[in-house]
Amino acid sequence: MSAANKAAVRVALAGQSLIRHDPLPGAGAETLALAELLRGCDAAFTNFEGSIAGRFGGWPMKDKAAHGIAPALLDVLKNFGFTHLSLANNHAGDLGPNGILSTLEETHARGFTVAGTGPTLTAATQAGLGGGLAVVAMDAGPWDASVYASDGVEGGPGRPGVNRLKVSRRLGLPPEVLAQFATLAAQMGDSQRLKTRVAVGFQTPTPPGCQSFFGLTLEAAAAPEERWTIDEVDLARQEAAIAAAKATGALVIASLHTHHWPADWEKPAPWIPGLARHLLAAGADLFVGHGAPVLHGMDLIDGKPAFYGLGNFMFHSQRQSVRPHPSLWRSILAVPSFAGGRLIGLDIHALRLGGGDQARSDDRPGLWRGPEAAAFLRAWREETPPAGWNGGDGLLSLALGG
Repeated sequence: MSAANKAAVRVALAGQSLIRHDPLPGAGAETLALAELLRGCDAAFTNFEGSIAGRFGGWPMKDKAAHGIAPALLDVLKNFGFTHLSLANNHAGDLGPNGILSTLEETHARGFTVAGTGPTLTAATQAGLGGGLAVVAMDAGPWDASVYASDGVEGGPGRPGVNRLKVSRRLGLPPEVLAQFATLAAQMGDSQRLKTRVAVGFQTPTPPGCQSFFGLTLEAAAAPEERWTIDEVDLARQEAAIAAAKATGALVIASLHTHHWPADWEKPAPWIPGLARHLLAAGADLFVGHGAPVLHGMDLIDGKPAFYGLGNFMFHSQRQSVRPHPSLWRSILAVPSFAGGRLIGLDIHALRLGGGDQARSDDRPGLWRGPEAAAFLRAWREETPPAGWNGGDGLLSLALGG
């Protein structure tokens, strides 16, 4: 049934899920209440951060933080109530193309609607569609090209991988600083090295008006700044997938994962709000960001919610160094409601995930209530533009009318 034909649709949107063990056995009231809430929604979405060690085999592609896990751990997401998964992220390729194929096989076997990876780029870009909700999921890196899907080059086979949205950075520098870099590049042989690599086809020329310095692209600016550019071909491919999904009558989630974080991880990268606007204009009903393991704010853009970063839902990181950071263990569950394909309301539930919390020694996500949860949501709300929020004690609600 399409979303437009239902009286009301509630969609749960969670942060990223990095799983190492099952948090449900022995769980307390907070976790069980969260699972009940997820199961009570028409659909529930998370970004699955991992690669399944399954039938296709594979090898760890990293020396650190490789998250290859057993297929049975996908049952954790199923038992919580999740129905839709983004697979486009930095851990999707942790076991190479083999892990991509095993993850697709095992998620499909459990009835998940998934998006963001595939045996080819065309397949990885296509929306996952189920239950009136479609997902177009993409990853903006920065990762090696081998992580990303390909339709094949020069008649060769396609490559299983992630749906790529290429984002590139230039450094804007004052002219006198640029001149210093140009002198250094010439003295150290980098300029000649670049000319040789371009001449033999190993590298593309530096864009007009720019100069290269040991792999960095530099251009003139009044003051030092980072300048970001989204690849037009990649963006058009995402927009076409969104439009095709919207044509089915489904509600559409545009999901972005990226590790291009600014110096302040508490804020989204400056190019993300503009991207959200593009994807919503292409037909998406929701924009959902993941990547930074902390919560970011949101906007309503032409009546559509854009969550720039939902932080974590489960964060079973192997890095003990992350545990003292409290912002990693606080997040939200967003539950927008739709009628006739239009947003009519939004609930925001405070979550705490254990981990670094001195009051909790486990890694179980759970609904968070009480004065501390109310203060947490109040601080988040103060950075969130829509007016008219109501509630407290761990729950905020926004009514938008029919």
